[in-house]
Amino acid sequence: MVTDPGDRDDLPAASPPADNPSAGRSPAADGLPAAELEAPLVAELVVAESVPAPKSVARLPHPNWILAILWCLALLMVQLTVGVAVGIGLMIVHFVRGATAPPAQAAFNDQFMTLLVPLGTATTVLVAVAICVLFYGRQTGRRIAWRGMTALQYVAVLLCVLPLAVLASEVTNWAAYVLPELQLSELMEFGESFWLIVFVGGCLFPGVGEEIFFRGFLGRGLLARYGAVFGTLWTALLFGLIHIEPIQACGAFVLGVAMHFLLLTTRSLLAPIILHTLNNSLAFALYRWNETLPIPGVSTLPAEEEVVHTPLLLLAAAVLALGSLGGLLYQTRTRWRLPDGSLWTPGYVTGESPEASTGAVAESPAPHAGLLLLAVLSSAALVGCILLVQRNYVGG
Repeated sequence: MVTDPGDRDDLPAASPPADNPSAGRSPAADGLPAAELEAPLVAELVVAESVPAPKSVARLPHPNWILAILWCLALLMVQLTVGVAVGIGLMIVHFVRGATAPPAQAAFNDQFMTLLVPLGTATTVLVAVAICVLFYGRQTGRRIAWRGMTALQYVAVLLCVLPLAVLASEVTNWAAYVLPELQLSELMEFGESFWLIVFVGGCLFPGVGEEIFFRGFLGRGLLARYGAVFGTLWTALLFGLIHIEPIQACGAFVLGVAMHFLLLTTRSLLAPIILHTLNNSLAFALYRWNETLPIPGVSTLPAEEEVVHTPLLLLAAAVLALGSLGGLLYQTRTRWRLPDGSLWTPGYVTGESPEASTGAVAESPAPHAGLLLLAVLSSAALVGCILLVQRNYVGG
């Protein structure tokens, strides 16, 4: 058996073992050449040095796929508890006031949704932050990649909002053929509330809370354990399912994949937060002003009874714009460069930032001129296609 010489440090050097009388004696004492006696020991050392040292395996972050499901169920239970509490509180108020007539019931429904959505989404923010602080402590900011981006990355993320909305909407259009549709008219009526309430409760809070929870917490563990592809798909699937409504879940899945791509290329949680917030804002805006800003296949059109698909020209422009923007973000993706010139990695796929003690610096390559031009032109072409289909729809 080959023994690591380091394991011999615990043996006393002055007193040789009793069962080895020749230990400690000089080679000449046995009448043998010193080279012959030292040969086995030299060979042993060579073999020991040739065996690679065991590599230290990075500790993979929490959670795995089973615990990720349980965390999602826990979040739903908290949201359900908040909803029940809001409903009971309003019922007590209406009962005390003696408001039982149908008009009072309608007022109850309006008040319920006006309170439920902001309180529910605010609860998501609090729960997500509390979970991250519980697991990461003072390292929360760098673990969830709470940092800024380059100016180009900010612009690219903003330009991704429109083509992703077109693509996700068309996915939901096709999903409507095979999946049941839950009537969530009350939720959409919330979009007709005061715009500041709609933006904060229906856009900003979901953008911050759900991205911290899914991209910062769940996604961190799932990508580290299952790789960039399967980790992203699994996180996006959970992100879609938590939206409950089956058709909406399909569109949310598409957005979930895109938002994880943004996180990994920019190394910033602000990227998916911005995209999520603006996507929700666009959805509510198109619902509120569907007569002023009708986009076939994207917005809910007046008196729409059947599924209206996105015009092929508009869909192709969205795919081209999204592809060019994705290529631009990947080409200029952020890397962490260590002082010795190597790239920092914790040993698994992640968007998190390194510790300040490593001295790593974030770097993003300059964009290729051709790719940058294509992204700009394709984004402009998408806007032109939207104006064209709007004019055709209104004129028709």
